[in-house]
Amino acid sequence: MSDFPSAENYWKELKERYDKLRWALSDPASKEPGRFSAGELAELRSCWRNGDFQPNAAFFRALGMLHPDAPPSEMLMRQWGVILAGLGYMAAQMPGHFHDGQIKPGHALHKAGLSELRLEKWLQSDDETFLHQSGAVFRYLATKGEACNTWSLASLILQQKDSRPRHRLAGDFYYSSGKAAAEADKQTAA
Repeated sequence: MSDFPSAENYWKELKERYDKLRWALSDPASKEPGRFSAGELAELRSCWRNGDFQPNAAFFRALGMLHPDAPPSEMLMRQWGVILAGLGYMAAQMPGHFHDGQIKPGHALHKAGLSELRLEKWLQSDDETFLHQSGAVFRYLATKGEACNTWSLASLILQQKDSRPRHRLAGDFYYSSGKAAAEADKQTAA
C-alpha cells in the first residue's frame, strides 16, 4: 500500500481545500474567523508582480490551507503564487462573486472581450511566460468584472505542461465566439 494518494484522490482533496480557501477569500469585509481581510488580499496580490514571485505571509497562509502536510516544490509554489495573486485581484474587485462554477473560463474571457491574439499568445506560451500571462488573465477578468470557474483556471495553471486543459479553454472561447456570431447573424436577418 502506497503512502501517496492516487492522482484522482489528490485532485479531489486539493479541490476541497481550494474551495475552503476560496470561501476564506470571498468576503474581505467580513470579520468572520478564517476570512482574509482586505489588507491580506492586498498582500496576496503583491506576491506576484511583473513576473517576480515574492512570497509573503498571506501567500504562506493560503498555501498552508492548500498543502497542509508539506510545502510543495518551488515550481508549484510559483504556480500557486500566480493563482493566489490572481484570486486576490478577483476577490478585491468582485467580493463574494468572483467564482461561478457554471461559467467556464473560456466563455468568461470571450464575454470580457479578450482578443484571439492575446488568448493564443497565452495558451501557446511556456514556463515563466505562461505564468506571467496567466497573472494578466486573472487581472483582465477582475478588471472586466467577469466571474468564472476559478478552479478550472487554477487547474489549467497547475497542469501547465498538459495541453488538454489549454485545448478545452480554447474550445470554450471559440465556441462562445461562434455562438455570439450566430446570434448576431440572427439579429441582422430578423
